[in-house]
Amino acid sequence: MYRDGNEEAIVCLDAETGETVWESRYKAAYDGLRQYGSGPRSTPLLVGKTLFTVGVTGKMHAVDKSNGTVAWSHDLWGGEFRGNRLEHGYSSSPVAYLDTVIVPVGGDRAGLVAFDQESGSIRWKSPFFKNSYSSPLLVTIAGEEQLIVFMAEELIGVDPGSGELLWRFPHANQWGHNISVPVVDGDRIFISSPQVGARGLQLIREGETTRVEQIWSERRIQFYLATATPERLTVLAEAKLLARPALTVPTIVGQTMYVRDQSQMVAVDLG
Repeated sequence: MYRDGNEEAIVCLDAETGETVWESRYKAAYDGLRQYGSGPRSTPLLVGKTLFTVGVTGKMHAVDKSNGTVAWSHDLWGGEFRGNRLEHGYSSSPVAYLDTVIVPVGGDRAGLVAFDQESGSIRWKSPFFKNSYSSPLLVTIAGEEQLIVFMAEELIGVDPGSGELLWRFPHANQWGHNISVPVVDGDRIFISSPQVGARGLQLIREGETTRVEQIWSERRIQFYLATATPERLTVLAEAKLLARPALTVPTIVGQTMYVRDQSQMVAVDLG
């Protein structure tokens, strides 16, 4: 996805040449903070023949991956949902569960919404939780599938099939900026955000219920998307690829890495 003035575009490129195969555009005037660009920020989700996208103003679309034809759409910030508007724009990426696609909304009518993938009809809505910038994560805890979501003021676990709240743990900061996707290792969860730092949590199954317990917390630690040993972070190689700041994580397919900044996209051979 990319922005062109007051329009957002969903684009399909030839992976070998970068040539445009198809493009689908829609109006999406953005009046939020622009110091980190004006979006889109969410990562498109591909399930079978359908591509699900959400733009920076909360416009959600389901399009045919072969030609970009729109099958259905919803306005997560307007109409029936009235999701809470974020100063840096909508950023959460959708997640698929069985035949549904689930997105955080954060309106006074729903915290999360699950849509039928084919028709776009509402399958369930969760209780209200104010949305932030993180994306939902599907995990299995003691044999139970759960959807973990880092909302603006707390970390929550819900049943991905019904939207029922299973547990919650407070983690609020001054700006409501919970951004990083939680890191899950077995029944342990690690979260981090500005100002309040990091926490280690453990999920404990007791019969048919799950409770969450804090193992540790540290305000001085904030972790982001890097891999390191306890001793050091080792850089194996580096190369300048882009002229402007890149806010989108790279994508690797085989030996090809795709990177983009706010004006161009580049394919790099890692072989």
